[in-house]
Amino acid sequence: LLIRYNDDLNDFGEYAFRYKKNNSTLNESIRVLIKKNNYIYINLEDFVCDKYDSCLIYDKAHGLLYRDTTHWTIEGASVFGKTTWKYLINNGMIPSQI
Repeated sequence: LLIRYNDDLNDFGEYAFRYKKNNSTLNESIRVLIKKNNYIYINLEDFVCDKYDSCLIYDKAHGLLYRDTTHWTIEGASVFGKTTWKYLINNGMIPSQI
């Protein structure tokens, strides 16, 4: 995912959502295999993309969250890492105090 300095970042969020939809068959196959083997499946795209039409690739407080189509920036790892951590705690997958 390449972004020129003056491109509208909202357009790239929509592009990322279309990219996610293209991966949905692969992700579903992975989910089925993992559940079949009694593991917990977490699709990190669910933390990044809403259910409608856009994925978060830029945040005003943190800046650009991706460096390409599949890799987070340091800021993105921090933002999505915190979101994932909260999800794991709230769903009883890890203790709230370690």
